[in-house]
Amino acid sequence: KIKKYKKAITILEKILVELSPKTGKTEYLLGLIYLDIGQSDLGCDYLRKAKTKGFSFPEAILKQFCEIE
Repeated sequence: KIKKYKKAITILEKILVELSPKTGKTEYLLGLIYLDIGQSDLGCDYLRKAKTKGFSFPEAILKQFCEIE
């Protein structure tokens, strides 16, 4: 939330590639960042991936910002 989005995205995407975490937290954080910078398609994709991996977050986020399939 300190507006260093590019740096955060770089770090989080590196984590995904190099460590392949299984929790979905990285995807969740990327989703929130992308929503915050106005890239809702990419943000929603990451949020759906987080949900698929079992990361628990309020369903209201998906309902408010993403079309739920």
